[in-house]
Amino acid sequence: MGRYTQEQHQKRYDNYHTALKRWFSSKRWAIAYNILSNNGEEGISLRLLEFLTSRYAHSYPVEYYIENPNGSRRFFNLFHTLQEHQRTKRKKNIEPFARANKDVKNEGRFDFGLEDKIVTTTVAQLMFLRFIVENQVQKWLHVHLDKVIDAKRNYERERVRMRSIIQHKRAVRNKKRKQNSNEDEVDEREVLLRRQKRNRRHYKKTIGSFSVRDVTHTI
Repeated sequence: MGRYTQEQHQKRYDNYHTALKRWFSSKRWAIAYNILSNNGEEGISLRLLEFLTSRYAHSYPVEYYIENPNGSRRFFNLFHTLQEHQRTKRKKNIEPFARANKDVKNEGRFDFGLEDKIVTTTVAQLMFLRFIVENQVQKWLHVHLDKVIDAKRNYERERVRMRSIIQHKRAVRNKKRKQNSNEDEVDEREVLLRRQKRNRRHYKKTIGSFSVRDVTHTI
């Protein structure tokens, strides 16, 4: 649980929940709901947004200007802004997949929405969606959708290739270990056989010498 007690976690969680309820208007929630239900613009989904924020933006610059309501513009860099956001809000409090939070009641899950657009979600997922909508990330992704989808496919192919290489190396390593183990067993058997053979020779020689002395003594 860390440095906070369960009551403190619950209080922070409730404060985030209240702030999110105030922030999501009908228009903003309609965008977030479409993403959650995989009805976003031309296939924009949580899975694709997660890849964009965690993988793509780390390797390629995702940056643009955002028009403010007062007419001014602000520069936005997805990777650096999200990193800063996660530092200030704690990383576990902003993630896309509504994972369980054992520090609060009901593992952090609750029903949320407006009108008939209701989903079971968490504060962390809503924080992620707020970040996306507030910074118009879905609009940038809509313009560059094909490029990001191609990058995701390449990433997944490379991931499968690397997994097969790792599995092959592991199989080769295990095979070598088994061969070495078998060789050690063979060596141990050979040593044992040599020792038994030497003992038998020594035994026969000893018995033979006793027999000669016994015969001589008898004569």
